Amino acid sequence: MAGVYHKIHLVPFGEYVPLRKIGPFLKWFTPVTDSFECGHDTTLFDINGIKFGAVICFEDTLPDLYRRFVKRGADFMVNLTNDAWFKDSPAAEMHLANAVFRAVETGAASCDAPTTA
Repeated sequence: MAGVYHKIHLVPFGEYVPLRKIGPFLKWFTPVTDSFECGHDTTLFDINGIKFGAVICFEDTLPDLYRRFVKRGADFMVNLTNDAWFKDSPAAEMHLANAVFRAVETGAASCDAPTTA
């Protein structure tokens, strides 16, 4: 196996319930029954000497996270996402634009092919 990346920045109320330990009633506001645990490592994958990082979904809105991968030596970044739930809204295009902004900011290529099916 080339490596494993665990999502570092979880989406509040979608992937975890903020303050769930001191306010357990907050779970009633979300379909999340339990919280995921976030990752901590900016894992770089290496294929024949070409290094890349992967971010998941809205992690591409976080410039600092992208910079951490690039500072570690990523030649390009991949964003894994399923934007099908956006349907006909402009949100999928906005999500793609975020990946382009991150690529320009960091000087690293960005691959983001939103799923629409």
